[in-house]
Amino acid sequence: MFHSPSAVVVVVRRRARRRVATALALIGAALLFGVTYAGGLAALTGYVLFVVGVITLVRDRTEPVLLNRPRGHAGSVTVDDESLHLAIGQRQLALPLDALVQGWTAPGTWGVRAFVETRDGDVYAIEVANEAEASALLDAAGVSADKRIVTTRLGPPTQRPALGCATLIVAAVAALFFGSVLLPLLGVLGNFRTQHLVILGVLTLVALALGEISVPPILTIGLDGLQIRTFFRRRFIALADIVRSTETQGGVTLELDDGRSVRLEALQRAPQKDAVAVLRTMIARALAASQKSRSPSRAAEALGRRGEKLADWITRVKKLGGSASYREGNLGADALAEVMLDAQAPADRRLGAAISLAELGGDAGRARVRIAAGATADADLRAALEAAAEKELTEPIAERALRRMRNG
Repeated sequence: MFHSPSAVVVVVRRRARRRVATALALIGAALLFGVTYAGGLAALTGYVLFVVGVITLVRDRTEPVLLNRPRGHAGSVTVDDESLHLAIGQRQLALPLDALVQGWTAPGTWGVRAFVETRDGDVYAIEVANEAEASALLDAAGVSADKRIVTTRLGPPTQRPALGCATLIVAAVAALFFGSVLLPLLGVLGNFRTQHLVILGVLTLVALALGEISVPPILTIGLDGLQIRTFFRRRFIALADIVRSTETQGGVTLELDDGRSVRLEALQRAPQKDAVAVLRTMIARALAASQKSRSPSRAAEALGRRGEKLADWITRVKKLGGSASYREGNLGADALAEVMLDAQAPADRRLGAAISLAELGGDAGRARVRIAAGATADADLRAALEAAAEKELTEPIAERALRRMRNG
């Protein structure tokens, strides 16, 4: 239960914006593919509408919204067991807790803002007095750092002025070549010839390379670690491997236990001056929550894969629930949940605990496994935990989740 009688609420209706963007993309695609009947100008218009619609949809899916938007409406916020209730002037809004997908905090105009995002993409920024109250709000809503992953965007390499200018020049030259091919393709100037296909192929490769360094990478933050995704790459950094987090001018530098360092730069744009503070807060909350979840239970050793075949290991851990031998420790539901929620534990122990808990704990146990999956950034391990919660875990899914242990 949470209640704050004094808050400022900003509502960002991304759902409506996404509908408009989807409509633009569909209309653009229809015009583009209808070039034979509608003519070149209509196809060019369709191309522009399609690109604008798709870019808007991609950006809206992962980018934090209006971090320092100054205006809002005075109101109050209450969280009970089922819903987050907002009183905004004369309006009353009730958001079901199971419709919330993630949350984060950021500095506000007079206090600290707690952001909650719904499954439909709408975002509610609720400004309260301080960080403690904002964190309590997220905890009560079930979207705190120890319960849900948070997805955001990082600054791309082209955010640096020198590389950005060079990329812009390459893009301008590529655009000129693209225009020289597009006009014959539309029948506006000259005839389309075979060599134009070669040019289009080269331009496609150039566009993909530019996209790799220009599109802001997607950062997923969970209790277990950080996953960074670009067009062609996916990198996972376990929080257990981070020995130090240092604030830098544009974000955070993480020092790993193998001597390497990883620099994370916030996506900075004119209306998002607080993006650096938001990124730092997200990382700090994840590190703190991960340390807090550490489990000293001796049961962890019994749940690990001891060089067994995968099928034999799964069969064994299914039977471990309820064991209470001196050698293996108490393997009741609470002990299993401790191991599963220990995001710094090896993947085999966490997955073994989830398999055993799903067998032992019934509906309540499976619900606890789903919560653990929701806070896991590693996509393969998250998929395995979700499958374990539904008792649908297969060997290929488990192998993908444990592959990183073998590789590193």
